[in-house]
Amino acid sequence: MKNINKTGKSHSLICLVAILVGILFISGCSSLGETGSERTRRWKEITKSNMGQIADDVDAFLLLDKRSKLTDRLIRD
Repeated sequence: MKNINKTGKSHSLICLVAILVGILFISGCSSLGETGSERTRRWKEITKSNMGQIADDVDAFLLLDKRSKLTDRLIRD
């Protein structure tokens, strides 16, 4: 009979922890002190930064980030 009680308590403890983790996952920790406008501004900044990094990566892939070496004269940008 003792094994059944211990097993029941461990299952309820596991379920409680799973529910708490689910609530924390859904709500998130960082959004507790932010307003909606602050969150929107932060996401716009993140998106702008990511797009700039993508553009830099494309330029590096296409070799547009370096000067051309087709001439021996200095070409100013």
